[in-house]
Amino acid sequence: MPGPPQAAGCCPVPNDRVGNLDVPRSHTKEVDGEAVRLGAWVSQQRVKAGKLSVQRVEELSALDMRWA
Repeated sequence: MPGPPQAAGCCPVPNDRVGNLDVPRSHTKEVDGEAVRLGAWVSQQRVKAGKLSVQRVEELSALDMRWA
């Protein structure tokens, strides 16, 4: 998935934990010993939804992204 490698690498983790990417903006996840602001990244994807490529939307939707 294009985008910040840290965020892309940990997207499936919240999906496994809660069943979707509806995480709070403050949610962080440790990846390779580094805290990644996953909630902020997911929130930004929602804000930019109209500007994302079809491929990005499909990839995030496959992870059960909550767009609203």
